[in-house]
Amino acid sequence: MSKKRVTYIVLGIVFVSVITVLLFSLDVTDGGKEEYCTVDMIVSLGGGTGSRVKKAWELQEKGYSKSDKLLITGIPINPETVIHINPRLKYLKQHPEIHYIPVSVTEDDSTWEEALYLKRMMIKKHYKHIMIVTHPLHSGRVKMSLERVAHFKSSGLDYTIVGDRKIEFMHEFIHDEKFRNFALNEMLKRFVYEIKALF
Repeated sequence: MSKKRVTYIVLGIVFVSVITVLLFSLDVTDGGKEEYCTVDMIVSLGGGTGSRVKKAWELQEKGYSKSDKLLITGIPINPETVIHINPRLKYLKQHPEIHYIPVSVTEDDSTWEEALYLKRMMIKKHYKHIMIVTHPLHSGRVKMSLERVAHFKSSGLDYTIVGDRKIEFMHEFIHDEKFRNFALNEMLKRFVYEIKALF
């Protein structure tokens, strides 16, 4: 067997291994845990539909937060101009009982920037532990951003990541095209984040 062919085989194995690791490290939530410790504040990350906000408020009402308000990131600077096309804003308008602090980190509100914002916010308010609600497939990139970008643990900050729903990864990946596209997109973003974090 030629050296060139061996090289291709090795690269192929490495590529498949990387893809497998990325795919199966997307969801780092607890898989539907029912009880949590009390935190300083509950955060609903930007993106998605109203499911993240709904889950965050459910946890808030169960008494898991010391704060009386949610922190919701990714709220547009001028929400009234896009409420008709933004499912989260529609959900919030339909549920005025939800008390929250809106945060718009940047126009695109990347997970990377959200992690840095949360660190600054926690230090300013002397918070030690927050709960972050997001989609399970997004949770791996959230954890990576908190650890490798914002350096939460080494800064004495703690967090709990909660999925807005429980997923059955392999079943949904095979049978649900929307889920599969979401997973592949998150995998690509995670790969880009890993490369970016090296520099």
